[in-house]
Amino acid sequence: MPWPFHLSHTCLRRVKPQAPPTHNLPVQLTSFVGRELEIVAVRERLRRARLVTIAGAPGMGKSRLAIEVASCALPDHPGGIRFIDLAALGDPGVVPDEVARALDVRPPSGPWRGHVAREGRGSEQPGADWRAAIADQVGGRRLLLVLDNCEHLPDACASLVESLLAACPGVRVLATSHQPLGVSAEHVWRIEPLALPPAGTTRQAEAVRLLEARARLVQPQFAVTPANAEAVAGICRRLDGIPLAIELAAARLEMMSVDDLLERVEDRFRLLTGGSRTAMPRHRTLRAALDWGHHLLNDLERKLFRRLSVFPGAFDAETAARIAAGAGLPAADVPLHLQRLLDRSLVVLEAQASQGRYRLLETIRQYAAERLEESGEAEETGWRHAGAFLELAERASAFQRRPGLDSWLERLEAAHDDLRQALRWYRRRDQALWIRLVLELAWFWQARGHLAEGHDWLSGVLEAAALNDHDRARVLFWLCRLALWQGDYEVAVDLGERSLKGFRQAGDDVSAGWALDLLGTIHGYAGDPVRARSCLEELLATATDEELRVTAAASMGEHLLLLGDLAGARSHLERAAASGGPEGRWRIPWGGLFLAAADILEDDLAGGRRRLDALLEMLDRTRDIFALSGALYLAGALALLSEDRPERALRLCGAADAWREKLRTPLAPAWGDLLRTLIVEPATARLTPAAAMAAWSEGARMSFRAAVLLARGDRATVSPVDEARAAGLVEDAAPLSRRELEVALLTARGLTNRQVAERLQIAERTVEGHLERIRAKLGVGSRAQVAVWVVERGWLAG
Repeated sequence: MPWPFHLSHTCLRRVKPQAPPTHNLPVQLTSFVGRELEIVAVRERLRRARLVTIAGAPGMGKSRLAIEVASCALPDHPGGIRFIDLAALGDPGVVPDEVARALDVRPPSGPWRGHVAREGRGSEQPGADWRAAIADQVGGRRLLLVLDNCEHLPDACASLVESLLAACPGVRVLATSHQPLGVSAEHVWRIEPLALPPAGTTRQAEAVRLLEARARLVQPQFAVTPANAEAVAGICRRLDGIPLAIELAAARLEMMSVDDLLERVEDRFRLLTGGSRTAMPRHRTLRAALDWGHHLLNDLERKLFRRLSVFPGAFDAETAARIAAGAGLPAADVPLHLQRLLDRSLVVLEAQASQGRYRLLETIRQYAAERLEESGEAEETGWRHAGAFLELAERASAFQRRPGLDSWLERLEAAHDDLRQALRWYRRRDQALWIRLVLELAWFWQARGHLAEGHDWLSGVLEAAALNDHDRARVLFWLCRLALWQGDYEVAVDLGERSLKGFRQAGDDVSAGWALDLLGTIHGYAGDPVRARSCLEELLATATDEELRVTAAASMGEHLLLLGDLAGARSHLERAAASGGPEGRWRIPWGGLFLAAADILEDDLAGGRRRLDALLEMLDRTRDIFALSGALYLAGALALLSEDRPERALRLCGAADAWREKLRTPLAPAWGDLLRTLIVEPATARLTPAAAMAAWSEGARMSFRAAVLLARGDRATVSPVDEARAAGLVEDAAPLSRRELEVALLTARGLTNRQVAERLQIAERTVEGHLERIRAKLGVGSRAQVAVWVVERGWLAG
């Protein structure tokens, strides 16, 4: 066929069409599932940078992503694409030789000798000569070099890439490795696990799609259905969204059901074997993949890696050094080796943490735990871990009703998984320490609403042989408090009376006073005002401890408030406030709450607002959910009575009610009757039924933080981010900022720029600027692709 003609003003000349770029990319026998936006983003980085390294832990799919990116990038590289798998190379000196062979570069002195080096007999050409030959013969060709599996040859790869990029301006490099190459101007793309369905949902995500696609290779009729979706999602979650683990698990569906696989997947290293015979050996089993990464660590990195397995969740560098140091690993060196593990993707940095906190994916943690057992260090490391968190609990307990309470509660919440592990450790090995830790944590479980968990641990130690009589009374006291919050007043009375008896027999008058105060509150909530008043009057007459007398006055004030005796209630409550001193708010936040209620009931709305604002400022930090729920109801009363805003009143009541329902803590009947009469019924009467229901439902979706902001008057509507996080959808939103995520979520819902601007109360051109930055960060080109990014992660609430 004749070539096409090109017409110029001087002549007709034949022009041979350009051949498509050549490549040697491996042919893939399975479909590529997920990571569609990552392909776009990495390709965009390749357009801006000459070296991009896809870094990640073993089994994350780095090679497959690189191949897909390179396939899509063929039009960008007219000089072609050369793929080089370095996994089988053991000698760093032959890396230039292998690259030269792939580029069809010939040394100036003779024929091709690359096979000699690969057979292990050495290369007849020094590496420097090879690099010079590559630079000379590649010249200005616009080509892409894909260097796969660089992790075991980092120095050789870095040296070659650096010299190649300097000498060949048209060359770009896409590398895969456990860690960055460390070359100047390198752009690193950290590959993460596949997106998982949010906890408590079965909506499809990348990990689920991969399991379904690979399962169909062995069971062509397999499909994710409503009947098996929960089990499929559970398998993907337990495997941390690691692609290799999911592919190996899917292959097991040839011989077992989804439910059987879910049950057995905890023993993942024994179960997940038997990959493709044509795959690299380390890709045939999950253990082999992790063995490969472990083999590349030095001795000190291995020590730290295996010892970090005692952390079931996130940890900071200081705690890691305290627990993992010793036996040849100096504490001062732990941060350095921790950074190296982070670079190698065996440790990840928590994206949402305000301070540096690290964790191991559960699959990697279990592998490290096996290594810890093999080393003989498991018992010693476990004792150090448990001791450190017992000490943390004891230090925090001293701040139960003191300034600084908020930060200690946050520390305990962040360490909750470690505290649970310490409890399990002591339960099996030292009952006395187990009891001690349970009692140190009881106040935390109550303050943060972990009522069922606290009940289980406290009930468990009641059966412990090592429990003495005084500690038994303490356990009964805390079980009584939990029963009160759970609305089980009959059980609470029995526990409280047994606790009171135990304290009196032990001669502990102060603890007996606290039990008497608790019983007074329980009797009042249970509808027995006579016994309630008897307990509280006895306590007010006999208490010598100042903190106890202040609390008793506040309890009597609440009791009289619910009986309608506002004057008597105010007398006791103001006495409590005056006696509390500068730490009064921290000791008895309820006292301020009850005074605010008295102000509102007496029509002193301005006074109620001042008290409530001060209380909300503290609750915003302590996250005392029970005090907060009361504060939200009172904020609803103020929204209705002083602002005539029934929608806001119902939103606040809906938020308070939802948090109590979530924690299974019903309102005391007397409080329920008062709040219904004061707020809910009049607010509902001012709205249509649909508007009232919508306002209540919007409040029920609020996060803790959003509810506090609304109560303080800072926000009239729920942030789309808080809405999604409250629904358990959005977790790690990197690389977007909070505002960018708000814009992305609203865009995905189909709102125009103007509508987004109105919702967020910002300028329309500001929205346009946010969208431009979002597209740049995600490496996408349109609003539709931003929406896809959101939808792929399952982040649309409702």
